[in-house]
Amino acid sequence: MSIHTDSEDVAWATIRATLVPACFSGEDPASALDRLEGLAAVVAEDPRVGGVETRDPTTLEFACEIPELIVYTTPAAVADLSNRVSELAPTLGLQLEVGSSVHNDDSWRDHWKTFYRSQVFGDGTLLLRPSWIERTPSDPKLEVVIDPGRAFGTGLHESTRLCLEVLAGILNRHYQVDAPPLSMLDLGCGSGILSLAAARLFDTLDNIIAVDIDPEAATTTRENAELNGLGDRLKAIAGTVSDLDLGEGFSLVVANIRPKVLIPDAAAIKATVAPHCFLVLSGILTDEASEVAQAYKTPEFKLVASPEQGDWCALVFRRVPA
Repeated sequence: MSIHTDSEDVAWATIRATLVPACFSGEDPASALDRLEGLAAVVAEDPRVGGVETRDPTTLEFACEIPELIVYTTPAAVADLSNRVSELAPTLGLQLEVGSSVHNDDSWRDHWKTFYRSQVFGDGTLLLRPSWIERTPSDPKLEVVIDPGRAFGTGLHESTRLCLEVLAGILNRHYQVDAPPLSMLDLGCGSGILSLAAARLFDTLDNIIAVDIDPEAATTTRENAELNGLGDRLKAIAGTVSDLDLGEGFSLVVANIRPKVLIPDAAAIKATVAPHCFLVLSGILTDEASEVAQAYKTPEFKLVASPEQGDWCALVFRRVPA
């Protein structure tokens, strides 16, 4: 995720929330970092947030000994968001030192180029890379080029990576697949990364609908589709699942959204899935999985997989006609 502006020289702000060492003494540091990632995901939902990142000893150029969360926002919102970070931290068992800074340059632009990297998914099936990183001879043939932009979704967060691995798994028949998908619905499309990945993986997809409540996300998805030469295969719209003309349903439905939406909208989301086809839910912390699964599991919807990364999981359902 990243902060965006059309101005070359503009004021912007960062919030730095650093773990208090006592917060993770006596426990696996990875557990504390996973909880910090969970906090990052919740904070990222705030429309005043332009981007979030976590840093730790393994981070590329910006490694730090004590894990920390960086929130990018505007000067006007920095005080309220700092208070929100401080209030949310104890609910995840985190003790944080929270500070903030206001900046008056565009140094964040080059910062993102050092933070992002190419990634490979599906045991060498799909390459995801920023435009400034060139391909290498060993890279997978199938690729999506996507840069940090105005909407969430660059493949670095566990919830996105889980979806990409599931999509590649469907292609590689890791699940019971009767036929390749002909249509796809991407709910909460963000940057459009999942729609674009599916378009690359499945030549059979000729009807891809990407939906996000944020008009900025729909615009960004269209831009990324054009960048990848996929504009003619994808339609991005601003709205919700209730705005869709479902017809007979979609062969593949992916909803990378938090449970506060997945659970109340379960009936509407299940109605989008065609018989014998797949529904992939993500954006779910592992301790939320059972509650989300309960909202979707019926004799008609069978849970076939629940892959995990860190503290995050995805739920893969297949609709089996009653």
